[in-house]
Amino acid sequence: MVFSLLMSMMDRGFCDIVSILLTKEINFDQNHWDGETPLFKAVRRGYTDVVELLLKKNANPNFPACLTWLNRIKKYIWSTTAIQIFAIRTKLSPLYVAAWEGNIEILGLLLSYNSDPNICNTDKQSVLHLATCNGRADIVKLLLQHKINSNACDVQHQSSLYIVSFKRCTEIVKLLLDYNSDPNICNKENKSPLFVASSKGYTEIVKLLLDHNSDPNICYKVNKSPLFAAFSNGHTEIVKLLLEHNSDPNICDKENKSLLFVASSKGRIEIVKLLLDHNSDPNISDKDIKSPLFAASSKGHTEIVRLLLEHNSDPNICN
Repeated sequence: MVFSLLMSMMDRGFCDIVSILLTKEINFDQNHWDGETPLFKAVRRGYTDVVELLLKKNANPNFPACLTWLNRIKKYIWSTTAIQIFAIRTKLSPLYVAAWEGNIEILGLLLSYNSDPNICNTDKQSVLHLATCNGRADIVKLLLQHKINSNACDVQHQSSLYIVSFKRCTEIVKLLLDYNSDPNICNKENKSPLFVASSKGYTEIVKLLLDHNSDPNICYKVNKSPLFAAFSNGHTEIVKLLLEHNSDPNICDKENKSLLFVASSKGRIEIVKLLLDHNSDPNISDKDIKSPLFAASSKGHTEIVRLLLEHNSDPNICN
């Protein structure tokens, strides 16, 4: 009875009455019919004082939201918020909800009472994943200071560093790297943070990743390297950067086409020069035994033909 009254008063925002009810003997680590614990509800509604009172009374900061009365879900779902539905479905912790709501004060409070920052939801998303997705550098920093695992991956095997590299959150990329996030963790398609940053033309992020030992030769599942991705999307500055950091220009795709072959075929003389200056092999042929020289000749790129011949391209390779 007291528990139901407590939850009802919290729903209505009567925090003074809630404070009085909290003096009673109540099991705080139980789910109401709506799936929420008192602490979960207080966190979601942003009642900082109530959160602190509950934590002082030893409410478990890691106890998740969980629907216990399944037959009520259809009735309940019409009056519920997106976060409540998601929380119940994926068994979120109060800490996750505080991050979702962006309430850094409550987040800090929960962490000070030993809330585990490494608990993930059923999609293997950690609180850090959520903070990075939302671009909240302040929350990311707080979590890193509390020793959250910065290399945890979600069901798509995306690390937090991958997410912020993709979303161009440069400040958070730097934060994660400063706290020893591994830049070489790839997603399910074997795309690294460097691959996505190179593909999208995020020069500053590419620099940061390379300065923190990101491997420039990890290839996407179709055997395309970050160098290939940067070239394909017209990011010449990043092509230069990658070559300066020992990116291998002789990695070929699944058709055995080297980057020099593709650049020669497309008439990209500035890229051809760059590649040849960084030891690109002019005699690697594709699966049809066509060389870069053949590709340039067949497209009428005379200057590139001359350049390739000056760099010992073999004119006698036949397809």
